[in-house]
Amino acid sequence: MGKRKRGGSQKTPGAGEYPPPHVLENAAFESYYRGQGVVPEGEWDLFMASLRKPLGVSFRITGHPSEPSTIALRSYMEREHFSRMGSLNVGGEPVAPPAPISWLPLSWRFDVSRSVLRGKGTKRPEGQECLERSAEEIASLAKIAAFHAFLVAEAELGNISRQEEVSMVPPQLLDVQPGHRVLDLCAAPGSKTQQLLEALSPAFAPSGAPGGGGFVIANDCDYRRCHLLVHQAKRLKSP
Repeated sequence: MGKRKRGGSQKTPGAGEYPPPHVLENAAFESYYRGQGVVPEGEWDLFMASLRKPLGVSFRITGHPSEPSTIALRSYMEREHFSRMGSLNVGGEPVAPPAPISWLPLSWRFDVSRSVLRGKGTKRPEGQECLERSAEEIASLAKIAAFHAFLVAEAELGNISRQEEVSMVPPQLLDVQPGHRVLDLCAAPGSKTQQLLEALSPAFAPSGAPGGGGFVIANDCDYRRCHLLVHQAKRLKSP
C-alpha cells in the first residue's frame, strides 16, 4: 500500500460543510411516553419543544478547587477568554458567555451549538448563504473559535473535561469519597469514570481523614468503545 501524503491544504477553524440537521421526530417515543402520563396533557407540546432544543456545551476543570494548578487554569480561562466574550453576537442574536453550573464547582455551560463553538456560526437560511457576515459576528466567531481551541488543548492534557451536564449528575449524587471502591459499568466513553477518579483523590478527603486506598473498576460491554474509556482515564494519570 502506498503511503498517504502529508501536508497539503488545511482547513481554517470553522471551515467545512454543516452537518445535516438531526431528525427530532420519533412517533414511537412520543406514543410511549404520552401513554405513561408522566407529563400533563396541557404541557405535552411544551415538553416536546424543550426536548428538541439543542444541548449547550458543558465542561469542567478537573482537580480540587484549592490546588494551585486548578486556580491558575481558572484564572487564565477567565482572564484570556471569558473576559473577552461579554458582547458576542452570532446570527444577529446575542450570545452569553459561559456561565457557572450552580450545583457543581468548577463547571460551566456555554449555550451554543457545536458548529458555533467551532467558529462556523449558524447556518444561513436558504437563499442567504452568500451574504457576508458582519464585522461584529466575524470577531465574535473568532473569539469563540479561540476558546474552542483552548478547550480541546486542555482536554487532551486532562485539565478540562468536556462532559454533558446529565453525565455529571451520577458521580455527584453518589458522593464518592477517597477510600471508596466503585464499580462503574456501561462506563464508555469515560467522562463519569474520570469524575469518579477525581473524587477518589486524597485532595478531596475531609480534613484529618486518611486519603487513598480507593479504586474504580470500569468496564463496558461494547469493546469498540472501551478504547475511549482507556484514553479518557489515562488523561488523569491516575494510579
